[in-house]
Amino acid sequence: MSNPAQKQQLSKNLPSVIGGAVADGNQLAGQGLPCSVVMVAGAIVTVAFEVDSDVFTLPQVTCPVAESEYAILPIQVGDKGYVTSASARLGGVSGLGSGLAPLVAPSNLGGLVFVPVGNTAWTQVDANAIQLQGPNGAIIQTMDGAARVTINSAGIEANWNGKTVIINASGITLTASQNTVQGDLTVNGDTTMNGALGVLGNFSAAGSTFTVAAPTMTITAAVAITGSLTINGKDFTTHEHAAQGSLRAGSTVITGNTGTLI
Repeated sequence: MSNPAQKQQLSKNLPSVIGGAVADGNQLAGQGLPCSVVMVAGAIVTVAFEVDSDVFTLPQVTCPVAESEYAILPIQVGDKGYVTSASARLGGVSGLGSGLAPLVAPSNLGGLVFVPVGNTAWTQVDANAIQLQGPNGAIIQTMDGAARVTINSAGIEANWNGKTVIINASGITLTASQNTVQGDLTVNGDTTMNGALGVLGNFSAAGSTFTVAAPTMTITAAVAITGSLTINGKDFTTHEHAAQGSLRAGSTVITGNTGTLI
């Protein structure tokens, strides 16, 4: 014969038993909790959980950052975010472990990944442009490092296989075996050249004075001069030479040492 009291007792206790089993299962599930970075080692961080609990203190956890090798973030100590959990251990793919992950759920603080979270205090320059920045600037490069652009507080440097363009407080420096400018070039200021100057087209000097300080200047082409030409302080078109020995002017020969050098 059945006992009604026992049936009543089972109906009262069964929900609490089920609830306890569900709670135990949730405790074993991976946790997605807010946290902050306390240590950085490349793409691996150690985080402390930003939660309020009077029951227990969660330990700090070391986990990978949710990022790609093709876009590495300059994560800093103090950066905030949250952790999310994978369904299996991540040590084999993050380098924190090895081998294939077994199809067994990790502990509730195992298999975690750190995900940065946006903040209202951040400053955005242009809402329609990607903004790359870091404490030491930004670096964009190919995987092998052959082509690289570095931007920091000291200046901007573009490098390709040893050929560089540097912009800093000293000006612009080009380092290459040959530099080509396609189009007009205007220089507002003095220009100093340590080397040969070759002009394949027209050359004009519109300044009031054109000075060549080289020991020898060789011109292998016709020269047309519009205006006066002064040589050693003497006007070329009006100065005279003193007769020294004999001079020939057409068919006339002039000899003697008379005359005034003008």
